[in-house]
Amino acid sequence: SVGWGWQGEEEYRSQFVGMGKVFGQVGEKLVDFIVARIVEQAQLFIDIKSASEWASASSKDSPNEYMQRLITELIAPAFDTLRLGPDVGMAVLAPKVVTGVIKTLLAHLLKMKARISRQAAKRLQLDIEYMENWVQTSQVVPPSQRKALMELAIFTKCRHVLALLLPPKLLPDQISSCPLADKHTWVARRSRTKRGLFC
Repeated sequence: SVGWGWQGEEEYRSQFVGMGKVFGQVGEKLVDFIVARIVEQAQLFIDIKSASEWASASSKDSPNEYMQRLITELIAPAFDTLRLGPDVGMAVLAPKVVTGVIKTLLAHLLKMKARISRQAAKRLQLDIEYMENWVQTSQVVPPSQRKALMELAIFTKCRHVLALLLPPKLLPDQISSCPLADKHTWVARRSRTKRGLFC
């Protein structure tokens, strides 16, 4: 089963807390190391959903299982552990963790060249909204950090990606007005019954 990937959650927490105590001494290298480990674990959850599932036309009104597990089994425990360290640890690490995990999800969709159906795009929207709602309501996210997390550039990128994936028909001006550098790559990921660019 998907888990922390080290010697167990308790040992992971113990090492993580130890890292937090020396945060001020190690600085940027420690931040990069912790975020890299969390993102590495996040990939295991994201891999649960196959390319064929993203192409599925089945409808669902709840977030995908991988996102629910990603938050409850990885991100929430990580944030809970961050609260045990200095405030600067949470302020620096929290946005990097959220950004890193969502970047991994988006990169995964492009890397496996998933054909994303409109129904799957709606579920991706629910996944992102689930993450945003968790940021706004979770007890392990300090109220002082919520606004900054909600304003992360990665959430803006998600909205632009969804604007390309969700419409039943995508018009030329919708593509040209999109500010994403990889917008055409996302357009190519659209899966529709009728092929063609503007469908």
